[in-house]
Amino acid sequence: MSTQAALAARAGRTDEAEAAFARLVTERSRVLGADHPHVVHTRLQRCQALMAQGRTARAHDLLTSVLQDAERVLEPGHRHIRLARLMLGRARE
Repeated sequence: MSTQAALAARAGRTDEAEAAFARLVTERSRVLGADHPHVVHTRLQRCQALMAQGRTARAHDLLTSVLQDAERVLEPGHRHIRLARLMLGRARE
């Protein structure tokens, strides 16, 4: 499912990619736990798809939550935290 979501995103099929990433977040959370770095990254990928769809308000809301969770569970300076901050800045523009 991860490959399918990533390929859809690269092909510009943002609706398909966002839906696939949403399902993947659910599955990875169930298997790995919601705080696992892979889950955090998948949540960020979903936000990227939302932003590509022009749904920046929704992406902003989700990014705020992702960043709070990432800062709580990942070490300071982790690449997922840096990416979340960068994306949040773009969503605000």
